Amino acid sequence: MALQRDLPPYIQSRPNPKGSALAVSAGDALEIQLSIQEALSVSRGLALTIIAVALAASPVHGHKTDVVTLENGDHITGEIKELTRGRLSYSTDDIGTISIEWEHILRITSQQYFEVELSSGEKYFGQIDPAVEPRWIVMTIAEFSDTLSMASVVRIVPIEATFWERLSGYIDLRFNFQQANLVRDLTIGG
Repeated sequence: MALQRDLPPYIQSRPNPKGSALAVSAGDALEIQLSIQEALSVSRGLALTIIAVALAASPVHGHKTDVVTLENGDHITGEIKELTRGRLSYSTDDIGTISIEWEHILRITSQQYFEVELSSGEKYFGQIDPAVEPRWIVMTIAEFSDTLSMASVVRIVPIEATFWERLSGYIDLRFNFQQANLVRDLTIGG
């Protein structure tokens, strides 16, 4: 304990588990503190990177709960992929992805969000609900809805509903540390 009284006030002394005193110089204490801070910031950065990769790697598939009713009365449950050139690309669990001619569909229903384009160039966004009359659809978003003739629909494309599904791009993150002069450099690009 006599060693602790002789230490200058800027040097900290802590007893170790065996009971003897441990003296650390001010420069060493600063270096240890910087090393711990760097390790923590690298650990946080690594954790955030792992979380971002896990979120990006999670499956982004629509639920196969859309229903198409054909002229012959058949109901097919699956997932609407898109409508282009008069053909509806439709994915089912049992028979895979099929192509259905748009003119043979009586009704279509989906709780997913879509962009629907008409032959006039107008675009509607929302969920596709069935109308009272066959060959008509109701585009619904929140409390608003519009009834559209299926004959005027030329394109249907899914809109990803959550923030993470709509997000696209990349982030480039670099961290450089030069121990000789304690220079740290963080670069973020995208």
